Amino acid sequence: MQLNFLKKNVFLLPWVLLLCYSSFSFYTNGLQEYIFPTVFELIAVYLFASLVLTYLRIPFALFGFICYVLMLPVLLQVQFVFTSGDYVSELALWNADSASFITMPYQEFIPFIIFFVLFTFIPAHLYTLSKKSLIAYVVVFLSYALIVFNSASVNKIDYKYRSPLSSAIITYFKYHHMVNKSKKDSVSQVEKDNALNRFKKNEYYGDDSNFTHLLSNAPKRPNVIVFFIEGMSANIIDSYGGKYGDLTPNLDTLSEKSIMVTNYYNHTAATFRGLRGQLSSSYQYRGGSDSQNKGYDQISKNELIENSLVKFSTLPNILRGKGYRSYFISPHYQGANLNTSLETLGFDKVFTRADNPDAKGNLQSPMTDRELIDFLKKNVNQLKSPFFIGLYNFGTHLTIDSPDIKYQDGRSNVLNRFHNIDAQFGRFMDYFHESGMDKNTVLIFTTDHASFPAPEFTDFIETPKRYFIDKIPLLIYWGGVVPTKINARGSNTINLAPTIMNILRYKKGENFFLGCSLFESNCLTKTNMEAYGDSYFISDQQNVYPEFALPEDKRKAFAEGKNMILESYKMTANP
Repeated sequence: MQLNFLKKNVFLLPWVLLLCYSSFSFYTNGLQEYIFPTVFELIAVYLFASLVLTYLRIPFALFGFICYVLMLPVLLQVQFVFTSGDYVSELALWNADSASFITMPYQEFIPFIIFFVLFTFIPAHLYTLSKKSLIAYVVVFLSYALIVFNSASVNKIDYKYRSPLSSAIITYFKYHHMVNKSKKDSVSQVEKDNALNRFKKNEYYGDDSNFTHLLSNAPKRPNVIVFFIEGMSANIIDSYGGKYGDLTPNLDTLSEKSIMVTNYYNHTAATFRGLRGQLSSSYQYRGGSDSQNKGYDQISKNELIENSLVKFSTLPNILRGKGYRSYFISPHYQGANLNTSLETLGFDKVFTRADNPDAKGNLQSPMTDRELIDFLKKNVNQLKSPFFIGLYNFGTHLTIDSPDIKYQDGRSNVLNRFHNIDAQFGRFMDYFHESGMDKNTVLIFTTDHASFPAPEFTDFIETPKRYFIDKIPLLIYWGGVVPTKINARGSNTINLAPTIMNILRYKKGENFFLGCSLFESNCLTKTNMEAYGDSYFISDQQNVYPEFALPEDKRKAFAEGKNMILESYKMTANP
């Protein structure tokens, strides 16, 4: 009797194993809420397969292959959860920074082979479906299909009820929308001019009377150095709530002596959008790469120049009019498109790896963080004041290990690389004080965007909300600054450029900044929208909320903010 039962139900084996494998993936990655909807989804698809098997006469091997094809998106999603900590997103398909995580080592193809064998060679012809169950099964499957279709039609699904196949379908709809949008004719000059007129202002920041005492002792016409650390969320730093206590001692020391901004988010991602957006207080639709090979990192240098020369305001262009020279230090080789993208923002000079004869290794490889800091120390005092310097490193990028300083036993690449950048930054801070630069220089420590929440990162750094938008650090220091904490209450990096103008006390001037100064009296309640491409978020002091999981009390503000971003995309649109 037991043998007959096993023979009759052997068709269930690959489905049960797939369910167990999926549940294990979700559980180990802290996504337990995905388990139940996945159970429901697999049951629905299994019932559909049972109906087909019962009422259509097709070879069981072909039928098994069809089942495998149906389940292939589920397997891909599960493997992506192991790799990145969540399902495939439209950003992962669109943006090369994320799409690289789709690549898998050969051993991760083993589950695909196992399930191919199970689905294709299980003797499905032994299974038959009772006609009495037909109506109930049809109702279950149609209910599931209706849920997926409805969710896909409105381009969203509640994050608590995400199942692998339905999420793949919805992601495809959103990705397809982004592709179609990229194929449309570019924004007309009339639309661009209208957007520029809408956002044009005559002041860089508003009333800052609440913080006059804080800014009164800032140096007059100071130099400015901004560290844009690659992918660094705030909770890495011990003083921002990091759990290790000794991971970032130099940044902890700086935090105690600085204006420390808390509950502050990145307004976009990834690096191309993050740097361009912060330096111009704007939202950038185009990123480093996209599916049409038209991203800033995919096109030729001439195309990049033609497509990214800006009419809207940028810090380098504004400060040039105030007598500043502006520079950016990039770790990349001379021909890298990121360098050209920065040049189009108006920097007088973008230093690259080619400018550092002391850099070791392959000429195409980025400077290490130690080499970057050495280059800054060697050259900064040769620059005529006043100057503005932006600096971006590469050593804290996802998957990279530190070639220099290690954290404790050195087993964690994540902890090593952030401990190393802290140590290298500490070396610069020693020089900063010893050379007397702190008397006439404003030093700002921040990031290009939050850390990408891949398992490699979240295994060591607690990340409750696994979005590419997260709280990030912002430390502002000069000699004599009064140590203060400012609660940004969910505000974000759209405000960096006007905040710098506020510190420099340059208030009047035509600009197209979308943000406001963090020292303004009413800034903190109106700049809490985040976006990359067609993904939109709203943040507050506690959390960040994606469009598919909005609390009721934020829907109105979100709708207004999203409309503003869509209109602003016309201002920064590519010709």
